[in-house]
Formats: sequence, structure tokens, C-alpha cells
Amino acid sequence: MWTQKYRPKKLDDMVLPKRVMDELKSKPFSNYLFHGTPGTGKTTAALAMAHGGSFLKITPSLEDGIDMIRSKIVKFASQMEYDNSIKLVIIDDVDFLSLEDMRVLRGAIEEFEETTRFVFTSNQKDSIITAVGSRVIEMCFDFSGSERKEQLDGYEALTQQILGENNMTITTDVMFEIFNEDLPDYRYILNRLQQQHGMGETAVTVDDKPSCDDKQSYDYERMAEVITRAFSVPLKGQHLNGGGPNSGDAT
Repeated sequence: MWTQKYRPKKLDDMVLPKRVMDELKSKPFSNYLFHGTPGTGKTTAALAMAHGGSFLKITPSLEDGIDMIRSKIVKFASQMEYDNSIKLVIIDDVDFLSLEDMRVLRGAIEEFEETTRFVFTSNQKDSIITAVGSRVIEMCFDFSGSERKEQLDGYEALTQQILGENNMTITTDVMFEIFNEDLPDYRYILNRLQQQHGMGETAVTVDDKPSCDDKQSYDYERMAEVITRAFSVPLKGQHLNGGGPNSGDAT
């Protein structure tokens, strides 16, 4: 996967505005909340901060409850480093935690503040309780203005490099049409470029992106007729649930 092959390992390899880069390189670093659109590099930035140091990465959706998460944090944070360096705990997709779970994390932040820093990643900063939010520096990865322009220049150079390594070409017009459609989700852009590469294309186009308009349309009246005959159950009206598959209550 290109997303893994070209995933930056160090902060210097990332495409970030200078202000953000300078902040994340500062030592000793603070507790952070990285939030923003999926695919913008939040987790990559957290891992890059930890590069060469001692860190623990936890994905709450893959763990067996907050007790297991706290147990891992306590075990990791309680171990002393030979050089007394600060350790890093990365809580990826903290949105998956309940409010009570976050209160437990607040306690861990306070308990190990002398030896450990925490970086939380989230798609929605509003999902973070105030007790945790007040203990972190918020950093939005959806950049705008001059910082967006700075990032676009970096992505242009990176994209040209990646395509060159894979014997592909792209025009400036096509590149910026793709950027306008899909940024800040560069992960999606990489997947899109890899898909075209896998199809044997050597020149990137904008014609192969699937559209919602390409989805199959269903004849709901015909579906209602088939179900009525199969189960001998009279249906009210001619449509299922008053229309398409997304009408009515969602499960």
C-alpha cells in the first residue's frame, strides 16, 4: 500500500506548515490534541514526534475497555527511562471513548505528568471533555489561508516524487483538480493514484474516480411487488418504507 510505503517516519518528512513543524519539534513537548478531517496526518504526526523515543500507541476501538487501556498506560508510564527522557502515549481516535473513559484518562495525565506526555487524535474536537481539553494544546490539521498554500506546495513536490518513482506522470492542471476535490485527505489521494497505477496507467487522469451517480438505481415498485407475492403480505402503497433504502428509521 502506498499509504504505508510513503508514510513519513520523521517530522522533517511531513508536509506541514512551518508554524506547526516548529511547534511539534519543540522540547520538551506538551500534551496535544490533534483534530481535523480524516487522512490529514494526525496519527502520522504523533508517531513522527515519537520517532527514536519511547512511546505507546493505543487505539481504543481495538482495546478491551478502559481498564485495559489504563493498565497499559500505567505499566508503560511507570517504567523509568535510563536517560530520564520524556515518554509519549498516543491515544488514536479518542472519539471512541465514552465520557467516563475520558475522565479516567484525565487522571492518568495528572498522575504521570513528570515522565509522560499524551497526544490524542480525533476527527471531532467537540468529542473531548473539557477536563481533558484543558490539559492539552489543540492543533487543527485542516489548514487554511497561507498555511494551506504552504501545504499545497509541499504536496505538489511530494506527489511528483511519488509518481516519478512509479513511472507515472501528471500535469499541473490535473494535480490541482485532484487537490481541489480531495484535500486535505491526502491518504485518499494516494489510494486514488495507486489505483490508477494498478490499472497500468502511466498518466494520471481525473476520469476514473467513482461517482455516486454511477450507483445502480433500484425499481422499488418492482421490489414491493416481488415481496408481496413471496410472502402474501399486502403492502400499503407501492414503495418500501415510503421510498428508497435510506428512508424511515435507520438501524
